[in-house]
Amino acid sequence: MSVGSKRSLLFLATVLMLAPSFALPANAQQSASPDQQSSPDLSFPDSGEVLMQADELSYDKETRIVTASGNVELAYGERVLVADRVTYNETSGVVTADGNVALLDPQGDVAFADHLVLRNEMRDGVIDTLKVLLSDNSRLAGHSVVRSGGNITTLHRGVYSPCDICEEKGQTTPLWQIKAFRVVHNKQEKRIIYEDAFMEFFGVPVFYVPYFSHPDPTVKRQSGFLPPTIASSSELGQEVEVPYFWAISPDKDMTLIPRFTTKEGPVYQGEYRQRFESGQMKAFATGTWPRTRQTATPGDTDFRGSLFGDGEFDIDEYWKWSFRTELATDDTYLRKYDLSTATDLINNINATYVNGRNSFTADAYYFRRLLATDSESTTPWVAPVLQYEYAYPDQILGGNIGLSANAMILGRSDGPQSRRVSSTVRWDKRETSASGFVYRLFGSLRGDIYSVEDVPNTAMPGNDFEPQTITRALPTIGTEWSYPLARSDGGVHQVIEPIVQLIYSPNVGNTVEIPDEDSLSFEFDDTNLFSEDRFSGLDRWETGGRANVGVRYSIYTPDGA
Repeated sequence: MSVGSKRSLLFLATVLMLAPSFALPANAQQSASPDQQSSPDLSFPDSGEVLMQADELSYDKETRIVTASGNVELAYGERVLVADRVTYNETSGVVTADGNVALLDPQGDVAFADHLVLRNEMRDGVIDTLKVLLSDNSRLAGHSVVRSGGNITTLHRGVYSPCDICEEKGQTTPLWQIKAFRVVHNKQEKRIIYEDAFMEFFGVPVFYVPYFSHPDPTVKRQSGFLPPTIASSSELGQEVEVPYFWAISPDKDMTLIPRFTTKEGPVYQGEYRQRFESGQMKAFATGTWPRTRQTATPGDTDFRGSLFGDGEFDIDEYWKWSFRTELATDDTYLRKYDLSTATDLINNINATYVNGRNSFTADAYYFRRLLATDSESTTPWVAPVLQYEYAYPDQILGGNIGLSANAMILGRSDGPQSRRVSSTVRWDKRETSASGFVYRLFGSLRGDIYSVEDVPNTAMPGNDFEPQTITRALPTIGTEWSYPLARSDGGVHQVIEPIVQLIYSPNVGNTVEIPDEDSLSFEFDDTNLFSEDRFSGLDRWETGGRANVGVRYSIYTPDGA
């Protein structure tokens, strides 16, 4: 027998399954007799390349056993075995591993054990105690484990959980797990099967099933139950959701999410998704017949529910349309059942056209307000809102020209009515000096026409202004200086740009006779510091002189981010 002595560097041996020789450490070759140097035939049934790395390596010619010890790493195909000690029996083809064993399979699953025996090219084996980290970071563990056919792993007294153990003090179990007398992981069918199984939450058994199965982590889309969730609240009591995913066809699927509550009974929930050749859509619907309602009389079982959805579709090369819907049967339903904290529901339909330098959008909106202080009669509807943009291809006086136009009709049952047409022309010129300074001159002229009625007269409470048509002209001029400083390192580009900006708009145009419907908030943050007008809409505009000073920082990575 020839033995390789302990080495300070890791020993790397590459074994070709049909190769005529097996390289031993140099000192072992020198001390071994010619008869002892005969090469082992390390052949699995299907020839291939084995890579072995260890601190010590020895070969016994009589028993035809290769022994590796000390930080052993053995790779065959897409399987990798790591252990403190590994032996390979050429006669039987059996690989035995001991101490801190880890086995990585082609699917990305990692099995941990103290001792295992493998055969059939490391595809089959027997393990006393096993812990498996699956490719999606879920965990599978068990005793007396048998792996056969390279595809089926059978665990006795098995446990499965997709959850980490909570980091709270004293917590020793995951949020939920499945314990079973027998667990079978069939990789060919891509399923995990449980026999005599208990579902546990925080280590407490909740219910028992004689048989249960679900897809393994390699399955990206297959009908079956999804992990349940549990919660509690003062309104609904204890609750549990048991989602079921239904893969209807390659282009559509649905998730059914029954929700069981101790105080209000079941809530029926479902999400539907579908892709089309021209686009996609999804919808989420809920409904319940509650046991109690604050405004209900005894025995009242009024239905409560909601429908949320959206979709986007291409019409042709230039046109597309989309929709968004948010509906609820009453004002408090969404908040009570923890479905949404929104105080306003928005329903919208949109058409968009983009072709070169031209763009056009058309929108219609319907709103519903959910607060007790809101009145349906004062909630507006908007139809249509039209927006057109055009970038002129030629420069005028060395600057770029842009045109935009907007039209809007807004109404409500009780309150201000507004109709607006607006048009803007913009001019923008930039020049860069030889020293790198960037100079910018810009200006715009906007013209608005409003037709308004039922607008409250704030100077005379309880009275409205007479219906009228209002026109206004709104000019803006400005200049800007900046000095961009760039740096590149490893494909990452960084730009630091000091900026000084001066803008002036005359103090005209803002009047209470024009109802403020789209500019209720004056937004000022780092994203719009250098905007010409920081109002969010057109009903109000920023007036007077102002100076904006700041530094803009940008970073650009090789992937375009």
